[in-house]
Amino acid sequence: MKVLQEIAVRVAVAAVALPIVGMLLWRGELWCAGLFSVAGAIAAYEYYRLTEVRAAHVRWVGIATAAALPALPLAFPAHWPVVALAVVGTCSAITWTVLLIRGPRLDAMTWAGLVIGGVVYISTGLVSLAVLRSRPDGLAWSAAVLIATWSNDTGAFLGGKLFGRHRLLALVSPGKTWEGFAVGAVVGIAAAVAARTWFGALSLADALGIGVIAAVLGPIGDLCKSMMKRAAGTKDTGRLFLAHGGMLDRIDAILLDAPGVLAYVVASTLLR
Repeated sequence: MKVLQEIAVRVAVAAVALPIVGMLLWRGELWCAGLFSVAGAIAAYEYYRLTEVRAAHVRWVGIATAAALPALPLAFPAHWPVVALAVVGTCSAITWTVLLIRGPRLDAMTWAGLVIGGVVYISTGLVSLAVLRSRPDGLAWSAAVLIATWSNDTGAFLGGKLFGRHRLLALVSPGKTWEGFAVGAVVGIAAAVAARTWFGALSLADALGIGVIAAVLGPIGDLCKSMMKRAAGTKDTGRLFLAHGGMLDRIDAILLDAPGVLAYVVASTLLR
């Protein structure tokens, strides 16, 4: 019964969220930039709630930066790296200045590391996804990443519930199993290949590459988020999606998958 309830929640959330995400991704440009910016802000807020800076004044510097960075490749396609460098530099300068003025001065290194580390953790994945979307064939690449990632996650969930016997990393996430990992990998790769029929810009090798990257990096991203939650002593990063968790629970795998796919694209381009 509990499994059926979890599946029902997943279906309900997907029925509401996926059309919105799909429409904004399809519209591209500032619409998509807004989507990534909102996701970055909410994810950063949830991340800081897991850390020592959960109620600190300085966390808002990181949240604002995590909101700004993912929008840059779509808002300033020609100059976004320079703008991003300026934004990150400003974030660092303001963070250290606020800690110098308001403290805690003796823990300034720890707090600054948490703030800037959160920005890097959240923004790297979303900026990578935005860079993929900003390409001429970007709808195909960004959509395939999301399809492969979420298909992998769903396959791993169902595979683990139905066939799970052997724990993947019990100390971090007791519910993750090798059987779920295997089913998720198969489903994610199949979904990426299927997405190729909708997006002609992807070759079979590209689709397989996206699927394999999602199969490997996606579970690592999920486990890293589980490690954070266990350290913070909480079950979910938030309640944005009700029993489905928070924004960080939904994009944890994307934060590693998108940079992995972008690295694949860069490597493929350089080797041609």
